[in-house]
Amino acid sequence: MKKQFLIFLLLALIYANSFAQWQKANAPVLSRGWVSDLVFTGNCIFAGTTYGVLYLSKDNGNTWEKLKSEGYNIIYHKGKVYAGTGKGVISSSDSGKTWTTLTNCYAVNPSITSINFVDDKIFTTTLSGVFLSTDEGKYWSPKNIGFDFDNAVRNEINTLLINKKDLFTVYKNSIYMSRDYGDKWIKLYTIKNNTINDVTAKAIIVIGKIIIMSVYAYNGPSGILLSHDYGKTWSFLEPNLKIYGVNTLIKYKKYCFAGNHSDVYISKDSCKKWVALNSGLKDKNVVSLAINKDTIYACTVGAGVWKRSIPEIIKDVYKKKKVKKG
Repeated sequence: MKKQFLIFLLLALIYANSFAQWQKANAPVLSRGWVSDLVFTGNCIFAGTTYGVLYLSKDNGNTWEKLKSEGYNIIYHKGKVYAGTGKGVISSSDSGKTWTTLTNCYAVNPSITSINFVDDKIFTTTLSGVFLSTDEGKYWSPKNIGFDFDNAVRNEINTLLINKKDLFTVYKNSIYMSRDYGDKWIKLYTIKNNTINDVTAKAIIVIGKIIIMSVYAYNGPSGILLSHDYGKTWSFLEPNLKIYGVNTLIKYKKYCFAGNHSDVYISKDSCKKWVALNSGLKDKNVVSLAINKDTIYACTVGAGVWKRSIPEIIKDVYKKKKVKKG
């Protein structure tokens, strides 16, 4: 009886700790590049790659099929999958069997850098600025009033944060905000650097009144910019935290996750204190993060996709180690 109890206890401990560290997740096997996007809907998973090849799994990642169309920046909305291409947006309502090209009304440089939804409004960021469609992509209107566009060919915007009707983005070396679905943009903050026009926003999220933004400047400050007053004032994380080159940000309730070339990090509340989550992660060069229910997925450059239970992460970091609130 004692031996059986010990075996039961051992199995219970193994199960309890099975998600206490990163585990390899099922992902498509690629001959080149790596998985850059994951989108979950029911038992289906869509995967995007750095070379634009799209994959679909209908059995929670056990098997994968290559889709006929190519695209980037995948997003799922109300029964349809949307992806960006070098010529605009495509959509599919039958799990990627067939794709429809949405009407392209961009004047120049229609390459899509991100796709976002608020209600039934579709926002895209492109190499020609921000565009909005309110009729499922039949017509697009530019939403660029307030930007200091000075290039007739290329005015690149890479990412967009939508919080209700408020929009945030970065153009050149400044942070902009719109409070009317992009009808007018107001410059909030100029990122001081040594080379003008080379600041890129990799990711933006908001938790309450806190805005967390990952920026990269070729010849200037890079890292995480924080605003604790909804965009009025901004500051970089303290240099001693050493969280540079952040590729991806994602939120889960009051927690924020960040991935860069060296690890995955978690923070909560004020986002001033970050903890590395490197236990079991074979490749720490993380290009994107995704969340499905209570599991976080990390897409890496050299070792595929990894997953970990978020409740177990929170328990391990904040309850066992008793990290002070920050």
